[in-house]
Amino acid sequence: MLEAFAEAARDISPYLREPGHELMGVGPLRAAIAERYCARGLPTDPNQIMVTSGAQHAIGLILASHTQPGDRVLVEQPTYHGALSAISTAGARAVPVALTEDGWELDAVQAALRQLAPSLAYLVPDSHNPTGFTMAAAERKRLGQIISDTRTRTIVDESIIDMWIDEAPPEPLAASVSRNDLVLTIGSMSKSFWGGLRVGWVRAERGTLATIAAIRPSVDLGTPILEQLAAAKLLAMHAEVLPERREILRTRRQFLTTLLARELPDWQPGLGRGGMSLWVKLPAPMSTALSAAAMRLGLDVPAGPRFGVDGTLERFIRLPYALPEPELEEAVRLLVRAWHSITGTLGAQPQTLVV
Repeated sequence: MLEAFAEAARDISPYLREPGHELMGVGPLRAAIAERYCARGLPTDPNQIMVTSGAQHAIGLILASHTQPGDRVLVEQPTYHGALSAISTAGARAVPVALTEDGWELDAVQAALRQLAPSLAYLVPDSHNPTGFTMAAAERKRLGQIISDTRTRTIVDESIIDMWIDEAPPEPLAASVSRNDLVLTIGSMSKSFWGGLRVGWVRAERGTLATIAAIRPSVDLGTPILEQLAAAKLLAMHAEVLPERREILRTRRQFLTTLLARELPDWQPGLGRGGMSLWVKLPAPMSTALSAAAMRLGLDVPAGPRFGVDGTLERFIRLPYALPEPELEEAVRLLVRAWHSITGTLGAQPQTLVV
């Protein structure tokens, strides 16, 4: 990370002679992003890339340029809570299609797209947040056909795609869609490299990017250039950096899973093929109460309903495993206390934390 920023600082001189507003992003980063898509089997020109200030920013820009208040946006249930917030902020309405314990029910997705005709769909087919699911190659080919047949403009969120653990994902969903203008693929540096690196992007057909660019000045005038140059350097190092990050996640996922099996054996963690968290099924619909009890002990664990529409998902809770092992162990200890405090399975717990 330090090396990337040091090199970026050396490369920034030419940009300092200009106003510094790069609405679409700097050339080196757009080229690096396009090259990664090409390597994954999706031919991409740098002109099909707009750099944003993170994936959340990208979602907001797409919603602002492609929806009106009251429009429907199809989402998975559960889904990334930040997307739900962005949809609400835009005045649109999220309409959910439930995931099963095995992943996507494409018949239900197809029926919803045909019956509801949403203005947009928002999908996370790779290292899904929060379940960790990754859509198989055959499924994404069928989904690509469904998107093409229903002509549904679709946001494909790949912001956690690099954090696969068990198996590398298939080629991008956009490669399975016949019309280039229907898929807007978004990505991010923050999950792959560093949370403080707020650099993301949209990959889309040029006319679609022009529509987004037309409204962007009302939001911002571009992503900071130094961060963009550092991001370009990091993408060039991805083969050195990402395998180590994935191995750390693999080890910590196993550590957390083992702890839960020992301390909370009636909890059922789902094991997706990637991501940075476990989506855990509880023995009773008490997620909100559990989250509140954990917060009283100083542990912030988001309740299941945060990842869904209309207050559902009370039987689920998301547990991140990206933290170091000692912190995971302490978190599980506090979860045990919180769970017992709301279920009454143990006696009264002490009010102060003894370490």
